[in-house]
Amino acid sequence: MCEVVLQRPVEVFREAQDGGQDAVFLVPGDAAEARPIATVQCKHTSDPAKALKNSDLNAELEHIERLVADGQADTYVFMTNMSIDAPVAAAMRARLAALGIRKPHILGRQFLIRSIRSSARLRALVPQVYGLGDLTSIIDARISEQSRALLDNWIPKLKTYVPTRAHRDAVRAIGEHRIVLLLGNPSSGKSAIGAIISTIASEDPDHTVLALTSPRDFEAGWNPNDPGRFFWIDDAFGSNNLRDDFVQNWAAVFPKIRAAIGHGNRFLLTSRKHIYEAAHRRLGQRNLQQFSDRSAIVDVGELTQEEKAQILYNHINYGRQTQSWKSRVKPHLAAVAAVPEFLPGIAERLGDPNFTKSLAPRVDPLVRFMREPREHLVDTLNALDELLLAALILVYVRAERWFDAKQRQGRTFANAQLE
Repeated sequence: MCEVVLQRPVEVFREAQDGGQDAVFLVPGDAAEARPIATVQCKHTSDPAKALKNSDLNAELEHIERLVADGQADTYVFMTNMSIDAPVAAAMRARLAALGIRKPHILGRQFLIRSIRSSARLRALVPQVYGLGDLTSIIDARISEQSRALLDNWIPKLKTYVPTRAHRDAVRAIGEHRIVLLLGNPSSGKSAIGAIISTIASEDPDHTVLALTSPRDFEAGWNPNDPGRFFWIDDAFGSNNLRDDFVQNWAAVFPKIRAAIGHGNRFLLTSRKHIYEAAHRRLGQRNLQQFSDRSAIVDVGELTQEEKAQILYNHINYGRQTQSWKSRVKPHLAAVAAVPEFLPGIAERLGDPNFTKSLAPRVDPLVRFMREPREHLVDTLNALDELLLAALILVYVRAERWFDAKQRQGRTFANAQLE
């Protein structure tokens, strides 16, 4: 909110260790000379009907006095999602002024709603606050129905969605390059990010969102006279394995995409990592420049520990498990989120009782569920075509022979030592 709406660079501090500063404004200039000039303190409520009271400031008084003494609260912004009555805001500003703050600001629910409605960029960066716009601007009848169904399917998932660093990087890439390619392993969340960003784009009346399934679909859907189209292409190089025809088609279509970008169109593509890397080698110099130099490629698998914890919490909290089950697993969620192989798709399964019928709500089984997602592996293997499955079988056969040979060598060595 501060960066997008108030147009100020900010530094955010860790919750519960902020010393009364959820964020601070910084003096513009060299990073070495940056210093805080204002404090932002936020108060959140889960009750949409709650109104701010003058007494809500009491808990911050000690922090405010110290910040004023340290010269870090010349400006003090008290921001909340509670509704604010004018007399309460005036009284709180007077209290802040009496403490030595020269520029006190009280910003509440009304300010937040007005800012969200007026800023498409803010809605893109924080998708939970956004309401789906009118999709009737999608003019191609067949693709319109497909896009509407796909986007509508993602609306209920907004409450569990966590806008990660990959999400923000994707928004920035589209803003800078008008195209982004999201790469990730199965269940890493690339399709979720693509769908949410595409859904947000559909709210803009200047955008026509088209959900495509192949590069040839783009040629049919591109209108040089319509600069407002947003093309969303999931599994752009093949869903489970690289498609040779897609590679050739993309090589032919990329020049037209460059022209479409020049006309103001935007693109969001997703692909599994190994599939795109194989496509990248085959495309060579025919690849799109933004993909070759990786300036428009975002790896969605690089999650911070906090992002993992929030994703897991959301899926458990909003999932269909019983309240008793949720209470029993709550002490173990930190251990599950700390698993290096953490996948958002597996976290979603933990919140669904259909996948946890025989899972004991104890730390070891829960960690094993995340670390060794066997059902997910089976689903992935079943999706492979016959050639890839045959290659995988050969790998295991060879590994088994190697293991048997090593065992025989070990027995021979042991017998020799005994003799």
